Amino acid sequence: VGADLSLWYRALTDVARSSPVVTWDHRGLGESGAPASSRMDPEAHADDALAVLDHFELDQAVVVAWSNGGRIALELAASSPHRVAGLVLVCAGYGQPLERFARNLEPSALLPAVAALARLGAPVLEPVYRAAVARPELAGVLRQTGLIAPTADSDALAALLRSIGTNDFRRLLTAYAQLAGRAEDGILARVTAPALVVAGGRDRIATPAMMQEVADGLSDARFELYAEATHLLPI
Repeated sequence: VGADLSLWYRALTDVARSSPVVTWDHRGLGESGAPASSRMDPEAHADDALAVLDHFELDQAVVVAWSNGGRIALELAASSPHRVAGLVLVCAGYGQPLERFARNLEPSALLPAVAALARLGAPVLEPVYRAAVARPELAGVLRQTGLIAPTADSDALAALLRSIGTNDFRRLLTAYAQLAGRAEDGILARVTAPALVVAGGRDRIATPAMMQEVADGLSDARFELYAEATHLLPI
């Protein structure tokens, strides 16, 4: 949510040589400008995906998603199965409501609630975040925490963090809280497209257990685990 293509440049280079790649900035974020609607729910983002497909006159596409983009991809595949030829879900869950913390003791399930509260302090958090991501030593600090692998692309990480900082933080946190915090129990069963589910063994956000749960809930899925990868697996 709020990221640009920095995370995908290396992964999509070979794909783009043989297939068209289409993407868009989420509503109200990136270069999309102020949204015409206050809706930031998964269904609204799936509607935007359909609008993008229609704009480029694409009947079908393989939908690739990372992180909270997975919730949008699953919503799109469940509501418009004829438009989705396949899914690639990279460290991408289907929502982390607070109940997951009580049920599975996953600390990341607390993040949507934290984001919802943080909206109150968005005007203060925005300049603090931008100042932090401008510091050259940030990538090294993140490596020491274990949030990214030692082999992560530092330049791509810096670009990713800076791109997130260009957003209006109130909108950013609203979108995150609604996408990450809303889950629909039956959504996996409604997806008929074949799926590749990719997990990072050291991912603390979309944990391997969560990704296995996604794969098990889909009717036609293959599960791949990169044992040493973190949530930022594409870089």
